[in-house]
Amino acid sequence: TALRATAKSRRVLCRAVSCVDININSGGILKIFLSYAHGDYSHARRLYDKLDSIPEVNVWFDKESLSPGQKWELEIRKEISSSRFFLLLLSNHSTKKKGFYQREIREALKILDEYPDNEIYLVPVRLDNCRPHFEQLNALQYVDLFPDWDAGFQKILKVFTNDPTSRMDHEKWRLEYVDGSSFELLDGIAGTRQNASGHHHSLFPLETTVILGDSNKEPPFNHSKHTTASWKIHIKEVPIDSYVRCFLLFGCLRHFGGLHSPAANDFVEIYLNDHPIDGFEIKIIPEGQTDFFHQRPFPDIPKLNPFSMCQNLYAWSIATTHLGTDPTAQILVRIASRTKWDIDYVGLLFELASPTKKNGGL
Repeated sequence: TALRATAKSRRVLCRAVSCVDININSGGILKIFLSYAHGDYSHARRLYDKLDSIPEVNVWFDKESLSPGQKWELEIRKEISSSRFFLLLLSNHSTKKKGFYQREIREALKILDEYPDNEIYLVPVRLDNCRPHFEQLNALQYVDLFPDWDAGFQKILKVFTNDPTSRMDHEKWRLEYVDGSSFELLDGIAGTRQNASGHHHSLFPLETTVILGDSNKEPPFNHSKHTTASWKIHIKEVPIDSYVRCFLLFGCLRHFGGLHSPAANDFVEIYLNDHPIDGFEIKIIPEGQTDFFHQRPFPDIPKLNPFSMCQNLYAWSIATTHLGTDPTAQILVRIASRTKWDIDYVGLLFELASPTKKNGGL
């Protein structure tokens, strides 16, 4: 699983079209996936060249971003899920196009469903007076690159300016994370999209999802007393000796996919590098639910992508002594046999003592 570092920088970008004040997230670099039908290549190339001229923007464009020998389908799915924005070029040609372009749209619509209603992920960009056949797209406001291309481009930039996840000063924050599905199962049962282990396929919104614990409905059942899983996070982008605070994060895309159990007082343990971080019992039944859930206040820290699109978030403050100087951190979770926990992302969020510059002049 690729590791992505995320952070924020605020810049005034002056280009030929005008000056635009942009808040950038995702490791100081705003990641954008550019989707287009190959008949619209010239339009995609023009938009790519314009966005790529902005140092703080990283556009994934197949003609530039795919390397020889890569498994292109797997790479495209990975980049769609890890990008902050999905720019979709639409035309009378593309709306009639069959092939992988349509699958890209479906994949992006699945991710869009996981975003809060007030946040933008998928941006439809029309090249002519077309009407897409996906009903979900018709519910979204378009950006038109006709008849005035520059005016349309300005509107695209304003999407970045108004990003609700970009309203805090993130320049001093760095995020290292891995997908939940990159776990190592040490004891018990866990399910993924590839091996659901009795869980219904609809409970796995993305390839990132792991559900710790059995389904309590379908075999295989957990005959162990616990389910124990671990993740390794390689800390590549953070000066390990120069941070002020650190938080351990767990994110779940589904609203009721968090830590829950059909029985009260089931115990949960969390460790970082063999240091106990927390141990607690599940006690709360939310309104309209029959299971017991764990709820805890979320601290005043930025929700960086991809945690910004998670419906359930858990965060623990980490003592600096628990990390030391080792560039690899091991997170371990142990839950009771009846307990379930959907996890899409596991991360470490660092507040740096002073902002650091990345490649590209940040």
